[in-house]
Amino acid sequence: MPTDPAPSYPPPTMPPFVPSSPAAPIAPAGPIAPAGPVPAPGPVPAPGPVPAPPPLAAPADVAAGPAGVLPGHRSPDHSLLLPSLARSVAGALAAIAVIAAAIFGINFLTRDDPKRALSAPSNTASAGQTSAAMSGSSSPGTAPAQSVEPKPAGTPTPPKSGGAKPAVTAPPAATVPPAPAAPPGLRAAPLRIPLTVLNSSRIRGLATTAARDFRAAGWPVGPDGIGNTSYRAKITTVYYLPGQEALARALMRDQPRVRRMVLRPSVLPGRGLTVVVTREYAG
Repeated sequence: MPTDPAPSYPPPTMPPFVPSSPAAPIAPAGPIAPAGPVPAPGPVPAPGPVPAPPPLAAPADVAAGPAGVLPGHRSPDHSLLLPSLARSVAGALAAIAVIAAAIFGINFLTRDDPKRALSAPSNTASAGQTSAAMSGSSSPGTAPAQSVEPKPAGTPTPPKSGGAKPAVTAPPAATVPPAPAAPPGLRAAPLRIPLTVLNSSRIRGLATTAARDFRAAGWPVGPDGIGNTSYRAKITTVYYLPGQEALARALMRDQPRVRRMVLRPSVLPGRGLTVVVTREYAG
């Protein structure tokens, strides 16, 4: 495949060099004149007195106070505080006096005078005796009043003048004697409900033995109320339904080997009380 030839460029051209104008000749330096004598320094004048600064003028709206008081600070006027303090003290003393007077008046009106209370009955009695004496002296034909003593019930009143019959009061009502107590050896037969006896131990015939003990104490146990159970109880327990707490306590009183009473769970069968016996029941 043919290739293009390399391009050719003309050589660069430079402008001709033009020399600058020649420099002017430097003139030679002249001789250096010697330095003159240095004048001695004159005396330094003594400093004069420093003028005192002018006093600061207080603001126009602040009056100049006494010596030792800062400008702008106004001392309290105690002449205005004394009257108000005196009025406050006088008002407090007046209030205390009013309260004390009220308390004294209440106590004076409500207090009991023991001398007056003791003298009142004697005055009344003396007044009664005086009136009785005056009435006796004014009417000599009138007999003095006599005290009437109460008489027991059922006593006939003596007949009065004129042939009237004596009044007889009614005798007191007869009291009914209490019913005799039952002999100590007899008591009402307690309520009994059927029992379900279940054996929770590995001792054979333990439920039958317990059912025989319960029947001897008067608790009915049916032939279908004896069996075994996988329900584990720690000690011999009677299980009851709501409302049978009293019957469960009665069974525990009759059979001391029934050691505990618990509300019956749904996994235990039975129509009345259910007794689960364990190996400690056998003794």
